Amino acid sequence: MIKQLLPLLLGLLNLPTVSADITRHFPDCPAFPNYCIVTGSPEYTYHKIGQSLAQIVAADADLTLTVMPGGSIENIQRMRYQNGVKLAIVQSDVILHYKKLAQHNREVNQLLAPLRVMLPLYPEEIHLLVRADAKLDSLRDIEHSRIAVGPKESGSGLTAVSIYELLFGRAPDNIHFFDSHDEALRAVTIDETADVWVMTVGQGTSRLQFPAEAAARIKLLRFNADDPIESRVLDGPYFRETLHQSSYPWLREDTPVVAVKAFLITQAYHRNETRNNINALTRSLCRNFARLQREIGSIWRDKRGNPVPIKWRDVPLTVSPLPGGWQYSEDVLAAFATAECGLLPPPVTTDSKAKAVRPAATQGEGCSSEEMLLGFCP
Repeated sequence: MIKQLLPLLLGLLNLPTVSADITRHFPDCPAFPNYCIVTGSPEYTYHKIGQSLAQIVAADADLTLTVMPGGSIENIQRMRYQNGVKLAIVQSDVILHYKKLAQHNREVNQLLAPLRVMLPLYPEEIHLLVRADAKLDSLRDIEHSRIAVGPKESGSGLTAVSIYELLFGRAPDNIHFFDSHDEALRAVTIDETADVWVMTVGQGTSRLQFPAEAAARIKLLRFNADDPIESRVLDGPYFRETLHQSSYPWLREDTPVVAVKAFLITQAYHRNETRNNINALTRSLCRNFARLQREIGSIWRDKRGNPVPIKWRDVPLTVSPLPGGWQYSEDVLAAFATAECGLLPPPVTTDSKAKAVRPAATQGEGCSSEEMLLGFCP
């Protein structure tokens, strides 16, 4: 179901829109007053990551976490306004589109203000697939192409628009949305009613596990970082990545592409119980991280019988700078400073029972607590 904020976001894609109250009431999550996490389609990695968090991390923290499907766009709004939703998985570039709206919309500012990062997850490669006989080879070649993406509420559509705008300085005027990623792929490969299929997904996705013979029918567009037009993409929250030949039987060679990070996010909460639970979940994540990387990898199989890559082995347990104005949750940072995580120095205190106090000398003007903890303050 497309939520009330979605029409506003779709306006960025030059699609018809209607006015909407983005603070509309959502029904409580099914587990309320226990917690929910909103993820992605049950067939893809976001949902599997959510399941492993529920089964291992939340369970070890003595918390109940229910996994719900969703999409990067609507997950932002559900994270903010749906009772019981305390965690979400989103693409890190989705917030850029909300920020465009926030320049002229007070309610969008209220939506974004409390959102916080728990952990950057893994890179999601941006797959641009075309027919093998297409006279398209790299990103800059898509300027006059018909672009096919999946559902309007998915993150792939907004990524396609963002990439196009960075490349050419304007929104695409020939982008087509389909009810599913499969339908969009068919439009390019079978019906030939579109030229480029775009999907943002971790490499090795089961959707592209075609036999080697498929190389005669399809190919992936390459990213050329030395090209002055294509390098503009790196001005956004995107970075260079490589799709490896080992990920897809039909891929003839390693292919340079661009990628975006998936984020596990939460909020800045005020109730002590909720803050303590977010802290407990984070400490449990640290305790169980080696187990997630060791055990969770090929447990799930999709409807075609293909192993689903769960990606925990591609997730670093570190505190790193965040792109696009994202901030870490203070409750998460407090957990990272505990002995269970050991990712940050312990906070300075006056005695064992005192509240954590940050040295004022290191908090210069314009220096946030996050910057201080990450060592970016003078």
